[in-house]
Amino acid sequence: MSNEHSGNHFNAYLYVAIALLILTVVTYFVAESFETTFQRAVSGLLIAVAKAMLVVSIFMHLKWDWKKKTWFMIVPALLLSAVLLVGLFPDIAKREITTSPYSTAVAAEGSTGTSHAGGASH
Repeated sequence: MSNEHSGNHFNAYLYVAIALLILTVVTYFVAESFETTFQRAVSGLLIAVAKAMLVVSIFMHLKWDWKKKTWFMIVPALLLSAVLLVGLFPDIAKREITTSPYSTAVAAEGSTGTSHAGGASH
């Protein structure tokens, strides 16, 4: 092991913990500042990725052991992704891009003002 890895990492852990707290507060205020759900989701995911990178690089020691752990962490994740894509592709390819019958029926009921709640018809 190198001296850099075997040293005391308390300061790094403390800085990451503080950064995670700050990013959590930033996530809340950024989400409140956007009007659309899409903007909130994108900003929240970007901040979540930054937080995940901090956790993975420091708490999981990838900053110091990247060359050792790359093949054991990245390759299985890529293989699993490929298997999922191949396994799910036939189902995705057969789907038709249409609205469901339920959403069409609900839209029709809303426009006519009729309700079929409880099985009773008017």
